[in-house]
Amino acid sequence: MECFKCKSVLGKKAQHFVCQGPCGGTFHKKCVKGLASDLKRGISRIHCNNCEGGASEDDDLEEDTQDFSNILKDIQNKVGAIPGVKKQLEIITESLSLLSDKYDTLIVEHEQSKDEIKQLERKMESITNKYVYI
Repeated sequence: MECFKCKSVLGKKAQHFVCQGPCGGTFHKKCVKGLASDLKRGISRIHCNNCEGGASEDDDLEEDTQDFSNILKDIQNKVGAIPGVKKQLEIITESLSLLSDKYDTLIVEHEQSKDEIKQLERKMESITNKYVYI
């Protein structure tokens, strides 16, 4: 006789699990998911995982619920960080605006300085020319 799940030979002396459900299969105890833990808890099972459906769906539902709650917590943490990021963006925007204003002021001062330097160079040239004639 072979295991209904893994298809390997069932030992003659070993204890096996016989499903009372529609499949009527014989399994190694290790091949029936959760069987060992159910036996330790005193729960008697008569169906394999395929025939049972309900218990494995409950397990899947519980795992999915856990996954969804973890995802929800992650989303809440990330959404909670948004106000801090918004505040930082506002500060950066204000800083850029201030720097832009200062840059514009410096450009104007630079142009004024260039004009003053040109005027001083002309005066110097004029004075130099006057001294040459004297």
